[in-house]
Amino acid sequence: MTDQLAPRVAASIPLGVEIGEHAMRLTVTRGTTPLAPRWQVRLPAPAAPAEALAALDTLIERALNERETAYSSGTRVALGVALWDGADAERGIVRAMRYAPGWEDYPLAERLAARWGGPVRLLAASDAAALAEAHVGAGQDAPVVLYILLARSVWSALVARGRVIHGAAGNTGRLAHWRVRTDGPRCSCGAYGHLEPFAAAQALVRNMIGRAAASDESTAAILDITGGRAEAMSARAVVQLAAHDDAAAVAVLADALDALASALANLIAVLDPALVVLGGPLAEAGDAFFDPLRTRVGVLCEPFTQAPAVVPGTLEPAAPLIGARLLAEGIGMETLVR
Repeated sequence: MTDQLAPRVAASIPLGVEIGEHAMRLTVTRGTTPLAPRWQVRLPAPAAPAEALAALDTLIERALNERETAYSSGTRVALGVALWDGADAERGIVRAMRYAPGWEDYPLAERLAARWGGPVRLLAASDAAALAEAHVGAGQDAPVVLYILLARSVWSALVARGRVIHGAAGNTGRLAHWRVRTDGPRCSCGAYGHLEPFAAAQALVRNMIGRAAASDESTAAILDITGGRAEAMSARAVVQLAAHDDAAAVAVLADALDALASALANLIAVLDPALVVLGGPLAEAGDAFFDPLRTRVGVLCEPFTQAPAVVPGTLEPAAPLIGARLLAEGIGMETLVR
């Protein structure tokens, strides 16, 4: 944060905002820990900007009013915003919001700054989560952190000396589309052989259910671990079933680990991170996931370098929101809309 910006940020109350699920889930926090108070609303359908911002204003007012000293009409608020869809951090705009109307090229930072008077900064949710892990989570002692988010898709982010690194057009981090094979399931982008359909947390569940359809034993195992509700299957449960030698789960997990280790080894060769942090649902999968992943990454890196530690994130599932809160203070980047 530059000296020019410091007085303004210091005079504002910093809040973190997370906008997810097609602008249907809005969350606000004041703190920088997973247990910090938060205010959340879930809208019934994908929301246009006017509807979402009206709901967000209400949440921000609640967060301010529940401080020890209630805010006044002249209170300035600095906002950091983590977006689960396309964010142009440099210009402070939303590139698009899936299924939600009216968000393409929407000047979100400008509108929020006009409403709340303080600086507004935007980041993609994966970048915000990386920022949080690098500053107050698993990577806080590492100079260069490579963050991998395994969720509905696969994202990556690099934090070097406390700053999120962006590419020329803001398109960094799309690890989902790293080519790991010449064949395989179809990616959401339409191509084949990409990382996403193997290693995304959602992909593990989908692949497990698909393989289990041909096995009465695996189908029974899914129903047993989910209490008879196959729709409640999770990526962590796939790992648990693999640890108990379910054949379908073992095969699904091996495909995921092989693909992910290949992508990580290549990134390590190029970026030389001090630490690799994995976030998302699989961050809580335990040694049954991380031990074989570390082994695979180590073997692939051995010819050219010693693999850095690969560790789970410690801030799940609040990492993006915590990163947004840090961003409100100007931590991690200098881009803002005045």
